[in-house]
Amino acid sequence: MINGSLGGRGRLGLVAAVALSISIALPAVAASTAPAGGKAKHPVASKLGASPRMVELMGKQEVLDGVVDRLTGGLSEVDRARIPGFTDVEVDADRNRIVLHWKGEVSEAAHAVLGSLPVGVTVDVVPAKYSKSELHEAREKLLKEGKPQQLVSEITRTETRITHIGLAVDGSGLEVGYDEEQLPKRADGLAQPGRPSVDGPTRDRKTREVETVTEGVTGVDTKAVYAPIAVDATRGEDYSPWWGGDGLRTPGGTICSSGFGVTRSDGTPLLTTASHCGDGTYHNWYNGAFVGSTSQQDMLDIDDVAGINTGNAVGNAVYEGPWNQSTDDARTVAGWGHNNVGDYVCQSAANSGTHCGIKITRTDFSYTGPNGVRRKVADYAVQVNPGEIAAVNGDSGGPVYAYTSNGKVLARGTISSLDQSVTCPGGTTTSDGGSRTPWCVTAIMYIPIYQILYDKGWTINTG
Repeated sequence: MINGSLGGRGRLGLVAAVALSISIALPAVAASTAPAGGKAKHPVASKLGASPRMVELMGKQEVLDGVVDRLTGGLSEVDRARIPGFTDVEVDADRNRIVLHWKGEVSEAAHAVLGSLPVGVTVDVVPAKYSKSELHEAREKLLKEGKPQQLVSEITRTETRITHIGLAVDGSGLEVGYDEEQLPKRADGLAQPGRPSVDGPTRDRKTREVETVTEGVTGVDTKAVYAPIAVDATRGEDYSPWWGGDGLRTPGGTICSSGFGVTRSDGTPLLTTASHCGDGTYHNWYNGAFVGSTSQQDMLDIDDVAGINTGNAVGNAVYEGPWNQSTDDARTVAGWGHNNVGDYVCQSAANSGTHCGIKITRTDFSYTGPNGVRRKVADYAVQVNPGEIAAVNGDSGGPVYAYTSNGKVLARGTISSLDQSVTCPGGTTTSDGGSRTPWCVTAIMYIPIYQILYDKGWTINTG
């Protein structure tokens, strides 16, 4: 363990850095003034969405993430594969430490960072069997034209479907999720996981078969797990300048959430949501007011993102509090940040409101959504507070973020899919509770904001 001190932290930029010391500031986009008597011109936050303890941890996390940015040169979770020998990194705000997984000798640039750490911060360097680059190469061997291959099975009649491919954080190999059944439909018409076609001893044999087959293809150690395909996942009366976390009535009449305000390269303001929410016209969930429309120019299915062209101002804030909050509680977006395993994040989607205590357990995660579209890059985060949930159905497109030390938020991503269904806690209500029973989960998959901004050439609205 090494202790030391660290200077100030620069804001993160849109373009991935090549050198291990570069940072690029994002331009701010000002929000328009609200109508007289309407919502506040600037976000009013009377109460933090997170507990005081969580805010304290996120303050420590901000410093630790700054160290990680220096160790990785500001590279994204995916692009860190360009660092020779680098495997992964874990942030542990509870213990004020970082765990750095590395294959071979740590680079001189990383050694320099380890020699000048903030006071009280420790870093453990742990040897890894594989580097991130090697695991990326192995993962690609399981893909064909960008989609996971089907695996022929000698145990079951149907082909084995790969549902996700994850990189072990410690660099020990790949994790491959699989299933093999057809998906039945939920009452609302969306796909949902079905019953497994094999169980018990047969399931164990099946899992070993998947491990053997995938190891033969990739050449690296594989852990196989049975994992059914993922499921999609007065905020409702928002108006210009539009904020994130607003209730949207989709082209199909269901509820989704807005994510963040962004600006296209030609200056057009957009409000993000999930592309699986639909292509077409969006309205406010409660009052039916016109919000805007999408176009193929502003959609990208592999990032599960759509930009709604509202035709007027899009703001720089996200709502906080319960879904039925009567005041304009919101947080200004200060910028965006990369995601690290161990980071705590909050989400504040329109159907279930704000939830914090959600901890990132995987980054650089690839999975297939219920619409059959592979999300090439996602992060996986789990609720760690007992008795609390991470999200509900209808939260798709909602903002995922972390607090900064000055009370603003850094965008981290937008909700794409839900996992780990649980019985909803007593008293759970949702925006669309009058039309369907809430379906609660303790884990979310979200698309990193850096990936969306990079792929679409957008900038995020800040203030």
